[in-house]
Amino acid sequence: MEIDTTPNFWPNRPGEPVRGIVVHVTEGSYESARAWITNPASSASYHFIVKRDGTAVQFVDTDAAAWANGLVVTPTWPLLVPGRNPNLYTLSIAYAGVGSEGPTIQQAVTIAALIRQLATQYMLPIDKTHVIPHNSIHGGKTCPGQRCDMTALRWLASLPQ
Repeated sequence: MEIDTTPNFWPNRPGEPVRGIVVHVTEGSYESARAWITNPASSASYHFIVKRDGTAVQFVDTDAAAWANGLVVTPTWPLLVPGRNPNLYTLSIAYAGVGSEGPTIQQAVTIAALIRQLATQYMLPIDKTHVIPHNSIHGGKTCPGQRCDMTALRWLASLPQ
């Protein structure tokens, strides 16, 4: 895994345990996403971005809070804590690309491996309550895209290694 940095994060999770893993799409290339999340003016970041070739790049330590989830709008996620910013208790994985195409096979394999690793590390079940699409928090978005099969990602993540 590659490591990069961004100034856009909170260095800790004040008393908040990790409750979920959120999958996103960058809606653009890795390079444009990297430029955006490393720009302090963007106020945006992810813990990980997965390049089209399947290479994962970590931008925010998982013990810190990335700024990936934005506003809470018509949420459907049952673990959402009213009045608390979901960035404080989620981990965010984005794949570089566009939602209308979905992740590549290489990206799907890497996303599933990250989900497995993070779920183990933070003792989370790999299910639709704990591994969610971004649009479960912001219902006005299509992120991570109609072609990102969350059921398949969860299934891949749950396979024995």
